[in-house]
Amino acid sequence: MDPHKPRLPSHLLALDGLRGFACLAVVAHHCYFSVGQYTWPLGLPKLFSYGYLGVEIFFVLSGFCLAYPLLKQPARPDDWARYARHRLRRIFPPYWAAYLLFFGLSLLIYWRRIEPLAQTQLLPVPNLRQFLYTFFLVAVWFNPAFWTLTVEARWYATLPFCVKIARKIGVGLLLLLSVIGSAAFAMVESQLSGRLRFVVGPLPLFLPLFVMGIALAAFYVGRPMQIPSWLVPANRVTLVAVVALLFWQTPAHPAADFNFHRIIPGGLLASGLMFATLYDPFLRRLMCAWPLPGIGLFSYSLYLLHLPLIEICYQLTGSGSWSEWKQFLFYYGVILPACVSFAYAFYLVFERPFLRMNRNKMLAPS
Repeated sequence: MDPHKPRLPSHLLALDGLRGFACLAVVAHHCYFSVGQYTWPLGLPKLFSYGYLGVEIFFVLSGFCLAYPLLKQPARPDDWARYARHRLRRIFPPYWAAYLLFFGLSLLIYWRRIEPLAQTQLLPVPNLRQFLYTFFLVAVWFNPAFWTLTVEARWYATLPFCVKIARKIGVGLLLLLSVIGSAAFAMVESQLSGRLRFVVGPLPLFLPLFVMGIALAAFYVGRPMQIPSWLVPANRVTLVAVVALLFWQTPAHPAADFNFHRIIPGGLLASGLMFATLYDPFLRRLMCAWPLPGIGLFSYSLYLLHLPLIEICYQLTGSGSWSEWKQFLFYYGVILPACVSFAYAFYLVFERPFLRMNRNKMLAPS
């Protein structure tokens, strides 16, 4: 190791804060969108409706966090079997716990005819094929928010190939190829067989976001502390321009999850925020401020649980007939904190033990 090169940290607290911010943005979006009311006070719906772009931040973060440990120790041989075990322990136990919780609720709603939940077909009972596909993150059933997890699962299988390609041709060229591949897939997707589209899912469309995370990880490994002084203000200007582009070009209520009206500006926003979290002192302090890093630690549990909880509350309370302010205060002052609290309890039971197991395995000699 070069004694003059700064030691790379193993954990970046600001990234926990960015993860918490992204998750809260998605929850805020669903608190607004799932209620189905677009007349909340002071123009707030327009702001909260863009919270779905937190998904783009998650994808860039995923590329960074998975590639960073590999890139900061280039001399260490890759142990992809160990990587696969860590990913399985990290993702599936909490997911299966949430999945079985929703499955149990769906059976309860169906057998007991709990109204109005049964009437609205919230948490419908799956058949055997739907159950198995969703159980192994091949498809989505109970929770529409799980679509991002199916993309993540496919990304985990793709990462080893991306890392190997990046080491051979460079991260910049890999990013360019991913952009070209994403655009090509968007043009031919409708002509592909249904089976092929089912297997690959929407990953090719979002692949540039994951690769951008790899590129940022490579950049940070090479320049963990010192960067040209003009880059931070230039990134701030870019972020302002991207936000303006979002409000001008990107729909507040996307008709489809998979389109370039969200991927391009959302990807630019996510990349700019990620860069600023790493290098911009102002945003780094913001992301390290309470409670964002704490929420970031259990953001996966919060993401798993929040949407069905919000929709159940909406159906049971009949809040669609409330006034604008009453509805706003109920969902952001009561339901959102309740989701956070429930997710933290879920994290303690179903997520933290497996995080500790992964950490202990990483510290053990290989």
